Amino acid sequence: MPKIAEGAGGFQLQMILGNVLYLWTDVKVSEIVEGGVTYCRVAAGFNPKVTKRKKNPRLDIHCPCQVVIDGRAGTYQGKMLDISANGMAFTATDPVFETAEKKMITVTIPELPIPKARTVQACIMRCKRGSGEYILGCRLAENNLAIQQYIETQ
Repeated sequence: MPKIAEGAGGFQLQMILGNVLYLWTDVKVSEIVEGGVTYCRVAAGFNPKVTKRKKNPRLDIHCPCQVVIDGRAGTYQGKMLDISANGMAFTATDPVFETAEKKMITVTIPELPIPKARTVQACIMRCKRGSGEYILGCRLAENNLAIQQYIETQ
Protein backbone atom coordinates (compact mmCIF):
# COMPACT_ATOMS: atom_id res chain seq x y z
CA MET A 1 0.00 0.00 0.00
CA PRO A 2 1.44 3.42 -0.91
CA LYS A 3 2.13 5.75 1.98
CA ILE A 4 -0.34 8.55 2.51
CA ALA A 5 0.89 11.89 3.81
CA GLU A 6 -0.65 12.54 7.22
CA GLY A 7 -3.97 14.36 6.75
CA ALA A 8 -3.64 14.40 2.96
CA GLY A 9 -6.51 16.40 1.50
CA GLY A 10 -7.91 17.30 -1.85
CA PHE A 11 -9.57 13.93 -2.47
CA GLN A 12 -13.16 13.47 -3.58
CA LEU A 13 -15.54 10.82 -2.27
CA GLN A 14 -18.57 9.64 -4.21
CA MET A 15 -21.18 7.34 -2.72
CA ILE A 16 -24.32 5.99 -4.34
CA LEU A 17 -27.23 5.09 -2.09
CA GLY A 18 -30.38 3.99 -3.84
CA ASN A 19 -30.66 6.27 -6.82
CA VAL A 20 -28.84 9.25 -5.30
CA LEU A 21 -25.20 10.25 -5.77
CA TYR A 22 -23.49 11.96 -2.83
CA LEU A 23 -20.26 13.88 -3.54
CA TRP A 24 -17.89 15.21 -0.90
CA THR A 25 -14.97 17.43 -1.94
CA ASP A 26 -11.77 18.15 -0.01
CA VAL A 27 -11.84 14.77 1.72
CA LYS A 28 -8.93 14.05 4.05
CA VAL A 29 -7.27 10.61 4.17
CA SER A 30 -4.85 9.37 6.83
CA GLU A 31 -3.29 6.06 7.84
CA ILE A 32 -3.96 4.36 11.14
CA VAL A 33 -2.06 1.33 12.43
CA GLU A 34 -3.89 -0.90 14.91
CA GLY A 35 -2.59 -4.29 15.99
CA GLY A 36 -0.07 -4.35 13.18
CA VAL A 37 -2.76 -3.72 10.54
CA THR A 38 -2.81 -0.50 8.52
CA TYR A 39 -6.17 1.15 7.86
CA CYS A 40 -7.11 4.29 5.98
CA ARG A 41 -9.28 6.85 7.74
CA VAL A 42 -11.44 8.98 5.48
CA ALA A 43 -12.79 12.26 6.84
CA ALA A 44 -15.47 14.07 4.87
CA GLY A 45 -17.59 17.12 5.67
CA PHE A 46 -21.23 16.99 6.71
CA ASN A 47 -22.88 18.48 3.63
CA PRO A 48 -22.25 16.54 0.43
CA LYS A 49 -23.50 17.66 -2.95
CA VAL A 50 -26.55 15.53 -3.77
CA THR A 51 -27.42 14.51 -7.32
CA LYS A 52 -30.39 12.40 -8.35
CA ARG A 53 -29.37 9.73 -10.81
CA LYS A 54 -32.52 9.23 -12.86
CA LYS A 55 -31.73 7.67 -16.21
CA ASN A 56 -34.72 9.28 -17.92
CA PRO A 57 -36.58 12.52 -17.20
CA ARG A 58 -39.87 12.14 -15.34
CA LEU A 59 -43.26 13.54 -16.24
CA ASP A 60 -45.23 14.63 -13.18
CA ILE A 61 -48.75 13.31 -13.68
CA HIS A 62 -51.51 13.22 -11.08
CA CYS A 63 -54.39 11.10 -12.28
CA PRO A 64 -56.10 7.84 -11.31
CA CYS A 65 -54.70 4.47 -12.31
CA GLN A 66 -55.85 0.87 -11.97
CA VAL A 67 -53.38 -1.77 -10.84
CA VAL A 68 -53.54 -5.54 -11.26
CA ILE A 69 -50.96 -7.57 -9.31
CA ASP A 70 -49.87 -10.71 -11.14
CA GLY A 71 -51.24 -13.80 -9.42
CA ARG A 72 -53.94 -11.94 -7.49
CA ALA A 73 -57.58 -11.50 -8.32
CA GLY A 74 -58.93 -7.97 -8.34
CA THR A 75 -58.02 -4.50 -9.47
CA TYR A 76 -56.68 -1.88 -7.08
CA GLN A 77 -57.05 1.88 -7.38
CA GLY A 78 -54.07 4.20 -7.31
CA LYS A 79 -53.00 7.72 -8.17
CA MET A 80 -50.07 8.40 -10.48
CA LEU A 81 -47.20 10.61 -9.28
CA ASP A 82 -44.83 10.45 -12.24
CA ILE A 83 -43.76 8.34 -15.19
CA SER A 84 -40.69 8.02 -17.40
CA ALA A 85 -39.55 5.79 -20.25
CA ASN A 86 -38.31 3.20 -17.75
CA GLY A 87 -40.16 3.78 -14.50
CA MET A 88 -43.08 5.27 -12.63
CA ALA A 89 -44.39 6.05 -9.17
CA PHE A 90 -47.92 5.96 -7.81
CA THR A 91 -49.74 5.93 -4.51
CA ALA A 92 -52.35 3.48 -3.29
CA THR A 93 -54.19 2.91 -0.02
CA ASP A 94 -54.89 -0.83 -0.14
CA PRO A 95 -52.77 -2.78 2.40
CA VAL A 96 -52.07 -5.44 -0.24
CA PHE A 97 -49.25 -3.18 -1.46
CA GLU A 98 -47.36 -3.48 1.83
CA THR A 99 -46.04 -6.88 0.71
CA ALA A 100 -46.01 -6.25 -3.04
CA GLU A 101 -42.31 -5.43 -3.51
CA LYS A 102 -40.74 -7.36 -6.43
CA LYS A 103 -44.21 -8.25 -7.78
CA MET A 104 -45.08 -7.74 -11.44
CA ILE A 105 -48.08 -5.49 -12.07
CA THR A 106 -50.14 -4.19 -14.96
CA VAL A 107 -51.08 -0.52 -14.64
CA THR A 108 -53.78 1.18 -16.69
CA ILE A 109 -53.70 4.99 -16.80
CA PRO A 110 -56.79 6.12 -18.77
CA GLU A 111 -55.92 9.86 -18.59
CA LEU A 112 -52.31 9.49 -19.70
CA PRO A 113 -51.88 11.77 -22.74
CA ILE A 114 -49.88 9.03 -24.52
CA PRO A 115 -52.36 6.50 -25.98
CA LYS A 116 -49.66 3.88 -26.69
CA ALA A 117 -48.61 3.90 -23.04
CA ARG A 118 -51.94 3.85 -21.19
CA THR A 119 -51.33 0.25 -20.13
CA VAL A 120 -47.86 -0.75 -18.95
CA GLN A 121 -46.29 -3.68 -17.14
CA ALA A 122 -43.86 -3.00 -14.33
CA CYS A 123 -42.09 -4.48 -11.32
CA ILE A 124 -42.59 -2.86 -7.92
CA MET A 125 -39.08 -1.96 -6.74
CA ARG A 126 -39.93 -0.17 -3.51
CA CYS A 127 -42.92 0.45 -1.30
CA LYS A 128 -42.88 3.14 1.36
CA ARG A 129 -45.70 3.78 3.79
CA GLY A 130 -46.55 7.41 4.42
CA SER A 131 -49.55 9.32 5.79
CA GLY A 132 -52.17 6.65 5.21
CA GLU A 133 -50.99 5.53 1.79
CA TYR A 134 -48.28 3.51 0.10
CA ILE A 135 -45.85 5.20 -2.27
CA LEU A 136 -44.69 2.70 -4.88
CA GLY A 137 -41.69 3.06 -7.16
CA CYS A 138 -41.70 0.77 -10.19
CA ARG A 139 -39.43 -0.19 -13.07
CA LEU A 140 -41.21 -0.72 -16.39
CA ALA A 141 -40.85 -4.20 -17.86
CA GLU A 142 -39.36 -2.58 -20.96
CA ASN A 143 -38.38 0.95 -21.95
CA ASN A 144 -41.28 2.80 -23.51
CA LEU A 145 -40.17 4.95 -26.45
CA ALA A 146 -43.59 6.64 -26.74
CA ILE A 147 -43.28 7.97 -23.17
CA GLN A 148 -39.71 9.13 -23.76
CA GLN A 149 -40.65 10.99 -26.96
CA TYR A 150 -43.65 12.65 -25.31
CA ILE A 151 -41.61 13.86 -22.32
CA GLU A 152 -38.89 15.25 -24.61
CA THR A 153 -41.49 17.48 -26.31
CA GLN A 154 -42.82 18.93 -23.05
